Amino acid sequence: MNREKKYEITFFIHILFFIYCIIGGIITNNKWLLIIFFMVWPITYIHWLFNRGQCFLTEVENEYALGTKYEEINKKYPLFTQRLSLLFGIKTRKEDNEVRVRILFTLGWLVSVYKLFYLLK
Repeated sequence: MNREKKYEITFFIHILFFIYCIIGGIITNNKWLLIIFFMVWPITYIHWLFNRGQCFLTEVENEYALGTKYEEINKKYPLFTQRLSLLFGIKTRKEDNEVRVRILFTLGWLVSVYKLFYLLK
């Protein structure tokens, strides 16, 4: 498999994980899925803290982009969320993206905490 295809597959997996982190706890009422979701955001945050603020999937994407048509865009926009925003024609700054992602993930996580502890006793 060539690097471009690996990049595209990794980017797609990253999109799925991103969407899951935002709405996973909102759309399910299954207790076990809520327990898993309850752990995902704190683990992701700790991972970012120990990995210079980056997800390992972003690093994999950036590695696969080398020598492909994606290399230039990945150098200009090193964060996954910046490149995701570009799909919708929105250019964002790195600092703004970090805040937005943390807010979105935290809001989704708080909904799951509420559902886990108050709705599903």
